[in-house]
Amino acid sequence: MGDGATLLKVENLSVQFHIGGGFLGGGARLLRAVSGVDLTLRAGECLGLVGESGCGKSTVALAILGLVPTTGGAITVDGMTIDAAASVDRRRLARSVQMVFQDPYASLNPRQTVRRTLADPLRLHGVTNRGEIEDRVADMLRRVGLTADQADRYPHEFSGGQRQRIGIARALILRPAWRPTRSRARSRARSLRRADARFIRAARSRRTSAVRCLGRSWLRSRTATRSVAGERS
Repeated sequence: MGDGATLLKVENLSVQFHIGGGFLGGGARLLRAVSGVDLTLRAGECLGLVGESGCGKSTVALAILGLVPTTGGAITVDGMTIDAAASVDRRRLARSVQMVFQDPYASLNPRQTVRRTLADPLRLHGVTNRGEIEDRVADMLRRVGLTADQADRYPHEFSGGQRQRIGIARALILRPAWRPTRSRARSRARSLRRADARFIRAARSRRTSAVRCLGRSWLRSRTATRSVAGERS
């Protein structure tokens, strides 16, 4: 483990869902999606969370993002407490945590240009100077291997790998402290895997940020990250 500041700490996390039951409540049962998870992520680290499909990797990520309620345990993100009882400051959390989604086709709005996709988060978080917005959009596109003159194109005009780069740029545009990203199935296109690898390398080079990767391949996660958490079969 590194010696940087702790950006994420998860202690004894559990998430449970009540399913079934219907109107009369018959057949209702408790689904234990996650139980007893402990994680620590420091600045400059890249942690791989590995497990079979359905084991709870995405549930852990959603709980950290405050998108599903926790049943027990404690989550601290960049000094903020994330739990069922706490009122989460969504804007502050968004400045600390951003997600790189696994599907570059579904995660982008087909009606929005790349420029608007990247500029809207800046405006939402108080960046109003048009020149600064344009500069940050152009700089972020260059950082992910695209060009500023591609900013006025729509998602359908890009390849899958390029769309993934746009998703990465959207996650980085607010300069968050850490970013969860998820790998797709083993059959995913090489261009998408290369885009993810570039993202991981870029984030690891910034000692003030950290990355958590979700995946099913222990070997691939161990190659891409500095540490791996999960159940190895």
